[in-house]
Amino acid sequence: MSLVAPFTIDTAAPTLVVVNGPALQFQLSEPATVTLTVAGQLYTASEPAGVFTFAYAGPVATSWSAQARDGAGNVGAAVSGP
Repeated sequence: MSLVAPFTIDTAAPTLVVVNGPALQFQLSEPATVTLTVAGQLYTASEPAGVFTFAYAGPVATSWSAQARDGAGNVGAAVSGP
């Protein structure tokens, strides 16, 4: 007996867009793990698709970078800002 089932391979990286840089507010195209780097410190959070604000409680971020990785391991382009 054999079973044939359709499947899809996810090769598309998530898109991370800056909505409000000073507030660390972003928009994701799909659920992903977002890594935020502020002053050399890494912060990671799993976020759903849509707009979200990164929960960062440190000093005012004078510069930062962020990148998203989806559940399939695809890594999106990094975004950064003051």
